[in-house]
Amino acid sequence: MTQVPQGAAPASTQAKGKMNGMALAGMIVGIAGVVTICLAPLAIILGAVAIILSIVGLKAAKKTGRGRGMAITGLILGALAVVVAVVLVAGFFAAKDTIEGQIEEGMREIQEQAPTTPAVPPTPPETPSERGGFGSWLRCPVPVLMGRLPAF
Repeated sequence: MTQVPQGAAPASTQAKGKMNGMALAGMIVGIAGVVTICLAPLAIILGAVAIILSIVGLKAAKKTGRGRGMAITGLILGALAVVVAVVLVAGFFAAKDTIEGQIEEGMREIQEQAPTTPAVPPTPPETPSERGGFGSWLRCPVPVLMGRLPAF
C-alpha cells in the first residue's frame, strides 16, 4: 500500500488536470435559474445561460474528461428553469384573458339588467320652506327657534 504524505489528499481525490470551469458555471447558473423560477423572466434568462455554458462545458469535458456530470446537471437544471418559467408565464396570460372575459361578461349582464327608461325627476317643491327658504341652510326651522330665544 502506498503511503500518503501527511497533509496531502490521496491520489484518487487529487486533481488530475485542469478543472472544467464552464461545466461548473453552467451548473451554478442552472441552480440559480431553478431557484428564481418565481421571477419568470430572470429564470428564463438564467436557464438559457446555463444551457449555453453547460453545452460548452460538455464539449470541454470530452477533451479533458472532467466536469461531465456538472455540465449535464447544469443542462438539465437550465432546461427545467426555462420550461417551468415559460409555462408559468403562459398560465399567467391565459388566466388574465379568462378573468378579463369574465369581467366583460359581468358588465354586459349588469347593463342588460339596468332599466332602460330614465328615472323620474323629483317633483319641484310647492312652498317656500320646501324650496329651501330662509334658514334652510341651517337645516333647522329658524322661526321655531326665534320664538324660544330669551328676550334681552
